[in-house]
Amino acid sequence: MKKYALFLFQLILTGGVFFLAGVSSTRSQEVSQENFGEEIKILITADQVEFDPQNNMATYKGGVTVKQDNTFLYADRIEVYWAEGEGKIELIKAYDNIRIVKEDKIITAEEGIYYHQERKVILTGNPMTRQGKNCISGDTITYFWDQGKVLIEGNAKATIAVEEEKKSNSEREKID
Repeated sequence: MKKYALFLFQLILTGGVFFLAGVSSTRSQEVSQENFGEEIKILITADQVEFDPQNNMATYKGGVTVKQDNTFLYADRIEVYWAEGEGKIELIKAYDNIRIVKEDKIITAEEGIYYHQERKVILTGNPMTRQGKNCISGDTITYFWDQGKVLIEGNAKATIAVEEEKKSNSEREKID
């Protein structure tokens, strides 16, 4: 059961919030960055975008949608921080009404922080992952990208739906 819950969580998160690591400091809504020789295209839309080069950050506000392939991130606000003079992402923060959707997998939280150097994501504010009837939640969910390791802290809870094979009454009578 424990292994299944970990596998489910990893499956839900794969391709989820972590695609944001490819966002660059360009002013374009459509962002391209090379990753292992392949170009990644990310489309970011928001009601407002504010670039602050003095603080090496960009803030996307209001109805923020980030799309890469068939993965979508929705939030009220996203802040992208990059290393001074390098243009490389250091930190990405997503705030309020976070919802990450990939096919039938959904992740929700109120705050998500991606630490690029450590390659980890910390989700807080009622974080929950769902796939169908399966659900994992806790006070804090930390995903260590390179190790595929998940840490759920505080009020950790997993609900795993187990389908029971339905047998007709006549089949049950034969067994009894």
